[in-house]
Amino acid sequence: MTVARRWPLALLVTLLLVTPPMALATSPPITGQAIVAVICPAATCGVTIFGGSFLGTINGQSTAGSFGFSPVYGSLPVSGSTAITQGGWVIYVPQGVYGGLVTSGTITANTFRGKPTNTYTVSASLSETYGGTGTLTLTGVLNNITVPATLVGSIH
Repeated sequence: MTVARRWPLALLVTLLLVTPPMALATSPPITGQAIVAVICPAATCGVTIFGGSFLGTINGQSTAGSFGFSPVYGSLPVSGSTAITQGGWVIYVPQGVYGGLVTSGTITANTFRGKPTNTYTVSASLSETYGGTGTLTLTGVLNNITVPATLVGSIH
């Protein structure tokens, strides 16, 4: 086999050795559960600020810590949805601090037999810009019956 015929094989082997595996949703990978309560309402702070607990895995290691979430949205809907237009989020755990921007999402009013329940399904895209890179999704239920309002959801 001549040099001219071997270079494609050499190039393929080199690429396989130096090319990283397919990108994960975030690097490092983050998954878990968040349980948060409103710690400052929009009427006071200009944006609703949630704070509470995070329990999950980061980079394959089980961990627990704090989770903060501050989505920017209009009024909570009586029916239908309202858009989450921006915001921020942060996870503090012993392994480090991870956070970034809330880039989009929806808050959808839940109903029972056509009547509002004062609970909402929340879905938000989280862009990781601190501590790693990538995109996460927060999905959960906002309970506006309790005082303070609570949000229980998963991050993946």
